[in-house]
Amino acid sequence: MRFEYRLDDDQEWKPRPFQNAPRQQPVEFRLQRGEDEPFERFEVLPMDLSVGQKLTLTVFAQDGDNLNGPHHSRSERFVFKIVSNEELLSLLYEREINLRRRFEQIIQEVKDKRSDLIKHRELHQEGLALLKADDPMQHQKRIGQIRNQVAVCAERSLLDIAKNHNETIAIEESFREILKELVNNGVHKSQMVERLEELIVSPLNEITEKDFPAVNAAVYLFKAANDKEQDPTSKIDLSINEITTMLAHMERVLAEIKDLAEFHETLRDLKQIIDLQKGLAEETKSEQKRKFIERLQKLNELE
Repeated sequence: MRFEYRLDDDQEWKPRPFQNAPRQQPVEFRLQRGEDEPFERFEVLPMDLSVGQKLTLTVFAQDGDNLNGPHHSRSERFVFKIVSNEELLSLLYEREINLRRRFEQIIQEVKDKRSDLIKHRELHQEGLALLKADDPMQHQKRIGQIRNQVAVCAERSLLDIAKNHNETIAIEESFREILKELVNNGVHKSQMVERLEELIVSPLNEITEKDFPAVNAAVYLFKAANDKEQDPTSKIDLSINEITTMLAHMERVLAEIKDLAEFHETLRDLKQIIDLQKGLAEETKSEQKRKFIERLQKLNELE
């Protein structure tokens, strides 16, 4: 087993040995550099690649069959484009913007769910009042409608919360990937990494691991009480309170994501200013050179 790679449009694969290669032809072999490093790393820096080049990477394996073989196979091919630090940060910044928009949508849906629960709590209270009326039979149709609507609300809430939970898990994983890319590509700054880890990734994990399960449990109790024809008011209140707590945590994370975007925008603006200054400096040098040549020509003409 080994790495194999190609650069740009090369057709021939070039080998690169693993740091920890298989020995004695094992039936199964896991890629790892050691007990503390359950992976193999393909070192790119020594290749001194240029921006714009394309690197195609695969894992090659060949068996020890010396009668009918050997047989060999290659893994999925991974294609990488070599980009500048600035371009990489710009790409990651665009991903962060898309994640922020998705997270904002999730927060809005959770807020709508809370409003829906509040609405159906009031509806349930209306049904209770009709049951206590002097002649509840007159309101039997309306009471039935209310019960159906509250039951549908409970069922819908469970499905919607599960959907938002899965979507938030995906956003957390995406931010973890951004964090890994920053570190793996060596363009990370400690301030940026700490901000991502402590103020965005870890709080998102708290939301997915604690807040959403708490909301789901509360809504399930609401549905269970309603299915048993018990008064679900306290369970609806619990669901609303749990959602409110979770929303506060989500809004805090969203604020940090927005601050991170502003931080990246500042870095981008600073880079543009630096590039502009470099351009002006080059133009100034060119103009000074042109004027110097003109003076020389005039001196030659005078001679």
